[in-house]
Amino acid sequence: MSRKNQFYVKKMTSGGVLLALGVVLPQIMHLGGSNMGRVCLPMHLGVLLGGLLLGTLYGGLLGALTPLVSAVLTGMPVMHKLPFMIIELMSYGIIAGLLSNKKINIYIKLISAQIAGRIVYGLALLFGAKILGISVFPVTSILTGIVTGLPGIIIQLIFAPVLVIYLNNALHFDNKLIQENV
Repeated sequence: MSRKNQFYVKKMTSGGVLLALGVVLPQIMHLGGSNMGRVCLPMHLGVLLGGLLLGTLYGGLLGALTPLVSAVLTGMPVMHKLPFMIIELMSYGIIAGLLSNKKINIYIKLISAQIAGRIVYGLALLFGAKILGISVFPVTSILTGIVTGLPGIIIQLIFAPVLVIYLNNALHFDNKLIQENV
């Protein structure tokens, strides 16, 4: 198998594992009726890792597919939240992917992706409120989501950099190759 083919197989396999992680982790967090998924943001971790490790295309695809696959297989997220989560998580994956090849601190990459995702989420809620007539207060929803998800944001800031460094070394990903071969 050529080096390029090995690279694509590694990316696809890694993407599949991260997708599975994004479906399984929320289930673990909700065991026994717990609401820890809203607090720990387990679905976000796989998407952010996907963007940082695999680039923009895979990050965006993981952001769209993870909540969709999870909703189909597990019923979570619920259907009225699904479009907004898809938009938010796609934003995380795309922004993390765009920043993956930049020579900036990984914490800046993560925080930038988290902020951009929340802004896009807020715009989607605003669109839903104004155009579709959904009764939601975007600013309140965003602030509540940030406060509720603060432990998850901290978890992401602790574990994502370590996992990105470890997986980059273990899988021999080269971010330059990732961006050139998306």
